[in-house]
Amino acid sequence: MTEEKVSEFERLQAENKEVEEQRNTEMDKNLKIEEEIDKKNDRILQLEKEVVRKSEEITCRKEVIDAMSRSLMNHEKESAELASKLVLMKN
Repeated sequence: MTEEKVSEFERLQAENKEVEEQRNTEMDKNLKIEEEIDKKNDRILQLEKEVVRKSEEITCRKEVIDAMSRSLMNHEKESAELASKLVLMKN
């Protein structure tokens, strides 16, 4: 080979090495970004599950409160009826 071709070959090898290093650096960056995205997606799923669980808990508590309210109202109604019967019996 002539010295010109050897010089061009060495230059091309150096450029190729530089391009490979840049590619590897970009691939590392992309991998880190993908890992971060995966972590955030996992966190989103976890939070969505928590929201569903808390929603179900709230619904359950509301049902319990409504049932207790109905029971209390029935008890008050029965108490009022018994009280009025008692008053009638005294008269």
